[in-house]
Amino acid sequence: MLLCEACGLTFAHPMTVSEPPEKLFGEAYGNLLKGTQVEDFADRLRLRPFLLRTLEHAPPSVCYKLALEHLEAHVARGSTVFEIGVGTGAFLHLLRRRGYNAVGLDVAEPVVRLLKQEGFRVWHGTLQTLPESFVEPAFVCSFFVLHHLSDPIDFVQSIRRRFPSSPVVLAVADGKTIRRIHGGAIRHGRAKSKFHALPPRTPSWWTGKSVETLLTRAGYKAEVFIVTEQPINVLPLQLSRRLAPVLNLPPVSFLYTLLFPAFQKLLGSLEKAFRLVSPKSFPSYHDILAVGIPDND
Repeated sequence: MLLCEACGLTFAHPMTVSEPPEKLFGEAYGNLLKGTQVEDFADRLRLRPFLLRTLEHAPPSVCYKLALEHLEAHVARGSTVFEIGVGTGAFLHLLRRRGYNAVGLDVAEPVVRLLKQEGFRVWHGTLQTLPESFVEPAFVCSFFVLHHLSDPIDFVQSIRRRFPSSPVVLAVADGKTIRRIHGGAIRHGRAKSKFHALPPRTPSWWTGKSVETLLTRAGYKAEVFIVTEQPINVLPLQLSRRLAPVLNLPPVSFLYTLLFPAFQKLLGSLEKAFRLVSPKSFPSYHDILAVGIPDND
């Protein structure tokens, strides 16, 4: 991993991935890959029915909530919003519930198939393979996709060329949080290959400055926000993921999600009472949310 001293971007060198994204992420969602926590994709798909039911009061990220607020303030209901990298379809469902025409794209066939069955118009493939007439969006968004890309600059420039008058919203994990997690893990002697923020899953770690630079280079006027997400302790989540398939009880993970604040309070009290500091817990983490307005000057 290399560091750009100008913008703070940490990136793998080389960033190229030998397999096409359709194969890589299709197999990840199908639980056919192991390593660097690609198993997360299959977990999300398995827990998807519950996650969709709890979207309104427990969205996957605060970035979803803020992006929706921005859309409702600037884009009329009924307008077409195009999401690139739909994942489990959480944001598409939120858009549809608020009266927008939600259209998407993803390289993973399993999620595209599910969303089509639910009545969404979703293209299976990359932006380069998208037919010219497929969508004419009033707004483009992409959540937590940048860090998966081998060429993020071309990705954003392609959005600008393809939809020259459409504003864009991007969200990505904050690289400072990732470095803190990796630094703690290395100090505690845990194998780096087990972490999600490494290639081929994650070839880049982003900062607010690097996202702003990316959007500016692509021809947008950029506004960048650092978003504080809920503090987490990943130990009980990891335990619940291991218990769920063994017991064939997905609600084990659901219970963790529902009782998340209570778990955090209890764990904090125990650590304070016994003066324990878990290497798997940290006070909070951040994501980056950016809005790009086409700069036609």
